[in-house]
Amino acid sequence: MFKRYGASWRLVESSFDFLHSYPDLLLYSILSVAMAAVALVLMSLSILLWTGFDFTFFFEMNWAQSTALTFVFYVISYCIGIYTNTALIATALQLMQGEPPDIRAAWRMANSRLPAIFGYAVLMATLGILLRLLLRPTGSLGKLLAPALQKTAAFTLVGLAWQAIPYFVVPVLLQEQAGPWTALQRSSRLVKERWGNDVVVNASVWVIFALPLLLMLLLGIPTIGWAFTTGSEPIVVATVYVVVMMALLTWLLKMTMDGIFSAVTYRYVAAQQVDPHFDEDALRQAFRNRPNRLVNRIRRWFGRRNATEEVAKDEKK
Repeated sequence: MFKRYGASWRLVESSFDFLHSYPDLLLYSILSVAMAAVALVLMSLSILLWTGFDFTFFFEMNWAQSTALTFVFYVISYCIGIYTNTALIATALQLMQGEPPDIRAAWRMANSRLPAIFGYAVLMATLGILLRLLLRPTGSLGKLLAPALQKTAAFTLVGLAWQAIPYFVVPVLLQEQAGPWTALQRSSRLVKERWGNDVVVNASVWVIFALPLLLMLLLGIPTIGWAFTTGSEPIVVATVYVVVMMALLTWLLKMTMDGIFSAVTYRYVAAQQVDPHFDEDALRQAFRNRPNRLVNRIRRWFGRRNATEEVAKDEKK
């Protein structure tokens, strides 16, 4: 356990060192957040124009309208995230291959893959909507547990490392000129060939980022509440600004390191190449095998059923 946590920390530390050497990579994540914010504002304004600036529409939407709007939002969000991540990974791969970074070339590569990026965004948005419909949260507890339940359902229904697969889809889309579904299958094969059938992302990697964000949430909300009690506008503005910017910076670092991590792990599994910033042993432990009991029981049940059917066929013969 401690060995696994140590490997995870080394991966995050290596990613941060790589980012420290090439800080321009952070610009892609900043642009992604800015584009998402602009898209959300434009989407909201479009709806308001369509409804004649009737703000009650957002609170009185029926189930079909809510689902359709969520799907559109998912597609736009995924498109922006995957698009900027493609350019980030393209630049990171250039650096890892010893080439000088060419930002214009990275954006050209991302632009050339726009149809595949859109197709993958639609695929992921469709899956998100299906899981949302299958696991419609009811009550406060349901809403709280919904994200964890959706991830568990995705892992169980697909029967492979769903959380691990996205790490390789974008590099495959970029490097192998594959379509969205082919990239998903190729990414799945890379995971299975290197780590097996039932693997998950090493959870401690996420804990390293989750702990600061959780700490900011636990301390930030009471601090903002205290600022409002002072009745001083400068204190309120300054407090909200500091808390929001700290959380945003942490999230931007995580997004950028995710892109770097995708690039380095893809080179490791697809070409057996390791960047000097990273430790091969830590990369080997980036994902870990965790047999899923439910999936294994389903597989055994289907195995026994097929065996029974074969015996029955033989007896008839």
